[in-house]
Amino acid sequence: LENAMKYHEHSIDIPIGIHMDLTGTHITVSATNGISDGQAQRYQNFVQDILREDAGELLVRQLEESALGGGSTKSCLGLLTIINDYGAHLGWRFDSHPPYQQIMTVTTSAVLSLSGLAGVSA
Repeated sequence: LENAMKYHEHSIDIPIGIHMDLTGTHITVSATNGISDGQAQRYQNFVQDILREDAGELLVRQLEESALGGGSTKSCLGLLTIINDYGAHLGWRFDSHPPYQQIMTVTTSAVLSLSGLAGVSA
């Protein structure tokens, strides 16, 4: 939700969408927002890094870059923390948005197992 609000393309009329599914075994939270083609390309590159590399190592590297002041302001630390600290599985969908040629919609979904979480009885 934070990233959907932070990186949403405000110059167009595409609402931010939030969806949640709760079952007896897991919770899925999805956020959809409009982003520019440039933002979409940077985000897709980061997604490829997550899929190709160890998320724990990426988190450490991003934290080090941020601490040194040389890191990107768009570090995606929140996504890496969700993966590392909570074992969430993330998924992404990028779609073109025909009325706006330079805009895409991105849906980011996080699936978190409820088993083994403190305070949760599934």
